[in-house]
Amino acid sequence: MRLLCSIIMCLLFVGRVSADTLYVAAASDLVFCLEKLNHQFQQQYPQLQIKLATGSSGNFYAQIQQDAPFEVYLSADIRYPQKLIEQQKADANSLFVYAQGQLALWTNNPNVDVAQGLAVLSNSHIKRIAIANPDHAPYGQAARAVLVGQQLWDTLNPKLVMGENIAQTLQFIQSQHADVGFVALSLLRAPQLSTQGRYWLIPQ
Repeated sequence: MRLLCSIIMCLLFVGRVSADTLYVAAASDLVFCLEKLNHQFQQQYPQLQIKLATGSSGNFYAQIQQDAPFEVYLSADIRYPQKLIEQQKADANSLFVYAQGQLALWTNNPNVDVAQGLAVLSNSHIKRIAIANPDHAPYGQAARAVLVGQQLWDTLNPKLVMGENIAQTLQFIQSQHADVGFVALSLLRAPQLSTQGRYWLIPQ
């Protein structure tokens, strides 16, 4: 079972919207690291501004199909940029995997023991489990694969609450609107979150 989410970059075939602005669409698990990279980039290239949009890879894929004016696409699922290349909306020579994302089970509730692993999800005191929407979010697809593989998907489905993307999923757990959930490890390692809650790494 593949539980890693590859982070892929590709350049898109669009006309330059602005000579001094670069429009970037990025998967939500990159939000914290891209803030830092954007700051470093602007120090090196002060004449060029970055307009960054973060969300689910699948939603951005749909927008780019409809000619949304993004010039760089950072996806958590290689299938989306590959389809754009097939549709001649992206440059095949620019496609490369630059990171591997990993899934973690995270809670911000002190009464939830994630050290139990997936077994904790079946406990009666767990009322809501957050995942990203698997219809268009790669981390949601990975979470669904974990639950299906452990024959838990049907049993736990009534408890599931779905975020539009992995960042919103994390917010559900952080605010305790969900007791526990599946999020990107990269988000949990960001300074803003590294001291919050506890996580259990999903075995690969």
